[in-house]
Amino acid sequence: MKDTSSLAEMLYERIQEAPPYSWFPSPPELIELMIEEAQIISGTYALEPTAGDGLLAQAMVRAGAIVDVIEINPLLQQLLFQKGFNLVGSDFVNYPN
Repeated sequence: MKDTSSLAEMLYERIQEAPPYSWFPSPPELIELMIEEAQIISGTYALEPTAGDGLLAQAMVRAGAIVDVIEINPLLQQLLFQKGFNLVGSDFVNYPN
């Protein structure tokens, strides 16, 4: 997922200045291990239920997955939208309702 949007960059800076209480970004090393252990391959359908800034979802896309995301925080939702993700909900507990 290629992000060239200056709006996305602006949103990310805003998020980093005042991180949402629900945002816990995963370290790149952990994301790499998760992709490997989950055996994500081309064509895999994946749902990222707490997508945050989309780093895990981006890694799944790079591995060839088709990814939908859910995120409760409106600012992070905007960032995910700007990154081109398919936002399918805001509360994974009640998904797909």
